[in-house]
Amino acid sequence: MKNQADKLQSPSGPGSGTGDVGGAKKRRHQAAIVLHYFPHYRSAVMHKLAESTEHDYCFLADLTDPHRFGIKGSTITEHPRFHRLKTWRLWKVFFHPGLLAWALGRKVDTLVITSVPYCLSYWIVPLIARARGKRVIFWTIGWIHDERGPKNWLRVIFNSLANSMLLYGHNAKQLALQRGFRADRMHVVYNSLDYAEQCKAREQVTPEVIRQTRQELFAELERPLLVCCSRLQAHRQLNLVIEAMGILKKQGRPANLLLIGDGPELERLRAQGREADVDVHFFGACYDETVLARLIMASDLTVAPGMVGLTAMQSLAYGTPVLTHDDIFNQSPESDSLEPGVTGQLFRYRDVDDLALKIREWFERPVDREETRKKCFSIIERFYNPDFQVRVVNRAVSGLPADDIFWMRENPPE
Repeated sequence: MKNQADKLQSPSGPGSGTGDVGGAKKRRHQAAIVLHYFPHYRSAVMHKLAESTEHDYCFLADLTDPHRFGIKGSTITEHPRFHRLKTWRLWKVFFHPGLLAWALGRKVDTLVITSVPYCLSYWIVPLIARARGKRVIFWTIGWIHDERGPKNWLRVIFNSLANSMLLYGHNAKQLALQRGFRADRMHVVYNSLDYAEQCKAREQVTPEVIRQTRQELFAELERPLLVCCSRLQAHRQLNLVIEAMGILKKQGRPANLLLIGDGPELERLRAQGREADVDVHFFGACYDETVLARLIMASDLTVAPGMVGLTAMQSLAYGTPVLTHDDIFNQSPESDSLEPGVTGQLFRYRDVDDLALKIREWFERPVDREETRKKCFSIIERFYNPDFQVRVVNRAVSGLPADDIFWMRENPPE
């Protein structure tokens, strides 16, 4: 999949834009990063962009999340180049009236929009901006599913409004290629957390800290310790982990489960754990990296039976492999980071018996835990970090063609 994305397509089809990629001169651009709301996890990459010596970035968003998910906000809102965009909201649809002035004015020549089709501004502003000679880049998840029908065509039309795209993963790029979008205009930017902060936190975690942490959490220290750090929501399908633990217990292979997070499924999962008579520790929500580092590094395997998302990057950054499902069309782009048998494993989608089997097989095979940690660190250090993302964003803002060739290289080019 990754190698196919390297093949450049002919300059035709959706997203072909105004021909500003081929032969573009590299100059310093004035670019605005636009999002309806900056979540906390994006703080590191946004601050890195603010420090970029290649282009000048400013940041546009509202201070409150129009989705009302209660997600912690990013510290980029405190930066002097942050500008608030007030939101008009009606049900799931919202609009940023102040964004029109940025499309019409001369403050920026490039708009990098973290796009969602239910924001009306993101339909209107690209048309105005491009008519004014500005470059528009969509920073988007793109396609996850192999959609068909009206929803697919709506997404094709929407993404065609931009000159180019920054995509979270290679699967989205492949699906876009099938819909006629040009490969050289689709930059795979991946995703990231604050990897520098995570490195500092994990340096403080010694074998003794790991032992003490396991002792604090569970009485049976020798059992395999499973972990999942995420919002406790139905689409995470964490009920499958508890059900799989019940199967393993009946097979004489009991395990411990640590759930880090809060959410609407908390009480249902508590009740299921009691009914299955398995050991589950509900730690609650945690945003302290020093605490997360010792909890995840003390665990043996992250289990994410639904979409794995940021959980994969957080787990790999702390050297803990990840088990998730194998259905790429019901999976998040971050699943690209996993190498089955090396930094994790895959089970058949929604098959709890196979989930139990894969957990058992992982712990029954000989594993060099320290070597596994190093391999987990490696994929994050190569691609899933703010520095890498900044290089890709700078490339897109410069008007250069996408370069996926470095996916298999040890040292990606600047």
